[in-house]
Amino acid sequence: MPEFPTVLRFLRALLNGFQQAGVDNSTLLYDQPAYDVFWQMVIKLDVPVYMHPRSNTEEVICRKNRNVKVIVGHLGERIPSDLLRIDEQLKRSLVQGPPMKETITSYWHTNLFETTSGNFATDLLQFHISQIGLNLDRIVFSIDYPYVTMEEGATWVDGLPVDGQDLLQIKRGLAIELLGLDK
Repeated sequence: MPEFPTVLRFLRALLNGFQQAGVDNSTLLYDQPAYDVFWQMVIKLDVPVYMHPRSNTEEVICRKNRNVKVIVGHLGERIPSDLLRIDEQLKRSLVQGPPMKETITSYWHTNLFETTSGNFATDLLQFHISQIGLNLDRIVFSIDYPYVTMEEGATWVDGLPVDGQDLLQIKRGLAIELLGLDK
């Protein structure tokens, strides 16, 4: 992986919640030691990873790699609406593997970023800001083309009840910063 920053210009990664490989199509989770070098490189290069969530793998990754940045689409893939319930259920249940050191909500606030990904529900966006405690430095505007049009996205984002600088941050500022597009 040493060639990532120079030869390949590694700026970010897109991962499914797990991989399947080998002749037996076995499941490989990103918290396994074989991926440690990948996560170390992600942190060293200070680049985000876009991941569709699955199981408690993301918790282990965030715990082992405190500065990792994970991007979740579609305003959090419906998970933020259930953060409190998830935290409470995990406290009550016996989770396989090492116990969680922090709540899912805590990791959501420190390691995760959300994109709108065509989810243009202003009330839901405001819920994420007011109830979950995310602010606009954690939410990135995105379209999810071809499922929604550029025009639909532009109309929605331009109509948000947000001030000039905050609107610029959600439209492009965070994406530029998070994805390292200004480097």
